[in-house]
Amino acid sequence: MTRVSNTPNDECPDIRKIRHSEYSTFLMFICVFLPSTLMSQSAKELSKLPKEKLIEMAVSKIDEPSFRLSDFTEIEVWLEDDELTVEFGHVIRFIPKRGQYYYSVSVDLISGSTGRSIQGVGPDDAVLTFYDPNKYQDEIKFVFDAINNSDGEIGKIPEGQLPDGHMTIKEEAGYYDVEVDSYSTHSYYKVKKGSGKIYDAGHKHYDRDEGSESRRRKIY
Repeated sequence: MTRVSNTPNDECPDIRKIRHSEYSTFLMFICVFLPSTLMSQSAKELSKLPKEKLIEMAVSKIDEPSFRLSDFTEIEVWLEDDELTVEFGHVIRFIPKRGQYYYSVSVDLISGSTGRSIQGVGPDDAVLTFYDPNKYQDEIKFVFDAINNSDGEIGKIPEGQLPDGHMTIKEEAGYYDVEVDSYSTHSYYKVKKGSGKIYDAGHKHYDRDEGSESRRRKIY
């Protein structure tokens, strides 16, 4: 008696298993490699949107009640491969002797992931919030006044605006430890509380390699 096969296209079950395995492998290949391609295209497409729109999209992904867009003095947008990142930061950061805050936050608009930088010293169980620069205006002004009254020893800060780079003011017992970083220079000094005397000043230059190439580029 001739046996009639019930399998499609007269394939035996073993052959079907092999073909099913090959198909599964193909699907796995698609799942692994296709998303990165789509994400890369999405990053490039999104980067064409206005900066204000990209900022709006980033803010919607930051789940923290203490975040206030108006507190940040520096907002940049960076594109690299499949990442389009909006970075929120401060040109001037004051770190109190006792206190710990989020000082910056970055949002990848493609993956939706966020990253935050923490500075300062606080208890392990402290509830962290974003840094509020308005809280330390008096301390920042004191440091600025000391710099502007130092007869140009370490430069000037006209109209309370840092001309270049970023400044970090760290409060210590009896003085403020100040660091200023620009593209090519790192300056540091101490400002004595009360008198405003500046001491232990110094600086060094960075050796920047102008020929180095990076896929990461700032678009806004």
